Amino acid sequence: MRYLLVLVVALLSSLNIKNVEAQTAPGTDSTIRFSFRAAQLDGDPITALPAIARVRCRSLLAGSSEADYEVTVAAGNQTAMLAVASQFSPYRCLLTFASNAGAGSTIKTDSFDTAGADVDIYVFSKNRKLKFEVLDSNGDVIEGLRSKFSIATAFREPNPFDEVARPFIVDSDTLDPDTGRVQFNVVSNEVYRVNLRPGVGTSSASETGDAGGGLRVAFTAPNDKKYFVEKTSFLVEFPEPDSGDSLETSLVFQEADASIEVTLYDTDGETSIDGFASVFSRADGDLPALWTRDRIVAGQSLILPAVSGRRFRVEAGPTSQGDTVKFRPKPVFVTPEANENVVVNLELSEPNYTIQVFPKPQDGQGESVDISTFDFVRCFAYNARREQVSADELDESGAVSLSFHVNKRNISESFRVGCNAIASLTGESSRFFGEKAVRSKAKKKKGTIRVPLFPVGTSYPEQMDVVDATSFEEVVFPDGQATLDISPGAFASTGSVDLAVKTATEWQANTDAQPLDAWDIRPTKNDQVVETPSETVELCMPIDADRLGELGLEEDSVVLARFDEEEQQWITVPTNLVGESSARFACGILDHFSVWGTIVEVLEELVETVPTNFSVKSKANSKGKVQCTFKWDAPESEFAESIPYVVRYSKSKRKNQCLDLESENLTEVEVLGNSKLTVRSSRGCCGEVLIQESTTSTERKFRKKKKGV
Repeated sequence: MRYLLVLVVALLSSLNIKNVEAQTAPGTDSTIRFSFRAAQLDGDPITALPAIARVRCRSLLAGSSEADYEVTVAAGNQTAMLAVASQFSPYRCLLTFASNAGAGSTIKTDSFDTAGADVDIYVFSKNRKLKFEVLDSNGDVIEGLRSKFSIATAFREPNPFDEVARPFIVDSDTLDPDTGRVQFNVVSNEVYRVNLRPGVGTSSASETGDAGGGLRVAFTAPNDKKYFVEKTSFLVEFPEPDSGDSLETSLVFQEADASIEVTLYDTDGETSIDGFASVFSRADGDLPALWTRDRIVAGQSLILPAVSGRRFRVEAGPTSQGDTVKFRPKPVFVTPEANENVVVNLELSEPNYTIQVFPKPQDGQGESVDISTFDFVRCFAYNARREQVSADELDESGAVSLSFHVNKRNISESFRVGCNAIASLTGESSRFFGEKAVRSKAKKKKGTIRVPLFPVGTSYPEQMDVVDATSFEEVVFPDGQATLDISPGAFASTGSVDLAVKTATEWQANTDAQPLDAWDIRPTKNDQVVETPSETVELCMPIDADRLGELGLEEDSVVLARFDEEEQQWITVPTNLVGESSARFACGILDHFSVWGTIVEVLEELVETVPTNFSVKSKANSKGKVQCTFKWDAPESEFAESIPYVVRYSKSKRKNQCLDLESENLTEVEVLGNSKLTVRSSRGCCGEVLIQESTTSTERKFRKKKKGV
């Protein structure tokens, strides 16, 4: 997965976490009776609590956050009882300690009546230390960084040590800036999920510069170094140590030694505007993928870190445009040298083609459904240049009008059009989706397309949960499957937080992302929106295996992503796929609260496929000029029309000369929205084709100039 963690020396502010008054729970009519057992002793005998602890039980029924009960248990007790309401069973119960004296387990009860339930809950000694150190590429400890580490028991991963009872451990701490190390008290014979992010006081990866760029070195001060991090989410297995009581893991951060300076201009090529920019270098062998992004401010450039010798894809686009529709430029590829600042200036384009989209929903029996009765309809279009547009206004004729862009209006061009529609936003209802390939009409300013829509799942109205900001919380989404695990202090340091969850509507598919399902997640504290979490929040969503089958894709292709409403882009996070085949979940750590979904990165899945039936032809045109025509078929895919290609060619005289050429000695031409390229040549024709950013091309072919021409 792609991610960047940039860490800069800064002061750390600690969170002051306080207790919160218990919310009023429904009346009780039953009791859960707990026996505490020593998980690390043979036979799990009844044991006394080593310190004061709390048992908290919360209903697992969706939308029942008020069914939340707890009891404090003194040290030395072997049992406890908790009064609950049986109508809200089953419950998830958690044993926690106020200190590092121990760790408890989490259990889920069965449904029960007023007779209550008897359950065992396990106690562990946190007598092992999990340690991390941060090194540079030379193996030296990096001092002065304030990376925030968080760990949690990886419950959704199988325990590799065959332990049945598992400790509930959630903890976080900041890297010691003087030693480059951090450690946690844990339990051995367990597997932990580790996440990294910038700590309090760290700054952005980027810098601002003058619009248009200039000659400069990006990084000069020793305390202003930027680092790419290969992994920001990973698993650590901690077996029982043969000696000692600790396990240490080293993480290597790669220092940026170059930069890419991006300016985004309006369609006039002179006015620099607000927007975003990103740089991405694909993983290659032992080299990890490198990626970062940030916002561009009007009148300024954005200087992003890079590593010399790596090829980066540079992209930029506008943020929210209101009613104005303009299109982002196609990506640019650069390879910076050490200490080089590569200047990239990009320009928006104007719409020049109108698409009238008529969404045509059909029910499960193939019968037509009146689109005018739907509460929500959004249609979109995108192409291989990564240009995209969406709109959600249905006119009286039942059409959605999209202002799009074609590169050359006198030539027909491929793109994709689709719609997302929901019958009712006020209750559970069917969600419809459809997408198809179309071509623009040559020498025309507009076109009309009908898009069949089919049921793809259920839309859920808003569910509101009240969560305790100071406790670990697990919120079950309205579908009864997706969950949000919330660490203490993630939303606020005190009090309670309102968490609204509903089926998301404000998203679209594009060249990079095909969404499978999406949720709108919005926490508020005292009517103020909480935009970013202060501690770890993990989202797990079920993977729609049936939808993947329709697309001809595998479950391993799914990632978790956030849809940025201003940038209109899906932004992926490191994703862990857990569970058995056909019942798997995609899990990831949230960096912002907005629309989140499971997506398939279309081009990522196609990048190493190879075009087929590649051919080269040479002929003279009506004026006697020789033309070389390269043609190929797209890889078999639902999204063939959105694939960008690169044709590498040379005007060689002989076949051996053609085949002996190194790839870097060939001329490269982008081909977007088509599978054909024609070039002039007074000699022979030599070439190969590959998907943009791929490392695998077709077989190179040669066609010599015809005699007498």
